[in-house]
Amino acid sequence: MPRPMTLPSIQTFRVSKFDGTSATLSSNLVDQKNLVFNDIDDFVNHFCEDPTKARSIRKILVATNGIAAVKCILSMRKLLKQFFRNDRIIEFVCLTTEQEIQSKAEFLKMADYLVSSSAGANTNNYASVDEIVEHATRNNVDAVWADWGHASEDPRLPEELSKRNIVFIGPPSKAMFAWGIKLLARL
Repeated sequence: MPRPMTLPSIQTFRVSKFDGTSATLSSNLVDQKNLVFNDIDDFVNHFCEDPTKARSIRKILVATNGIAAVKCILSMRKLLKQFFRNDRIIEFVCLTTEQEIQSKAEFLKMADYLVSSSAGANTNNYASVDEIVEHATRNNVDAVWADWGHASEDPRLPEELSKRNIVFIGPPSKAMFAWGIKLLARL
């Protein structure tokens, strides 16, 4: 008769310092219980050890399309439901084009707001840093998620958003730049 399998315990540590290349872990384990928060500020204050770096995000520009946008919104709404018992506590603004509106793309049904961008090649919309930054600024979003393609791999995107005090949900520009140099070295 086989013995029951014992699973390893999961330990999660808080990151108390991150300098862009390495992280310092605090000795405090993150509580693994299902915590519920009244609002975003309570959540941020609970997890952020340095109050000067605390940042509440209430509106996100989803600067991508298709299944990537669907996965983004579904995943975030699931987490919002878990942490706040309210999956609408953060608003999603979706970048779109006339073609996607005509095709009734699934991700558009999940958005709280839609912002239209130029049709045609992705260099006119999802791959255009200037277009994304313009929509993010005009719509007063707190953060931008640009997926894993299009403009998300352009180091200018996090730089330009940072200049406008908008969070880029993704790697910092220095990491992207370093990765780009590494890729070029292999060619």
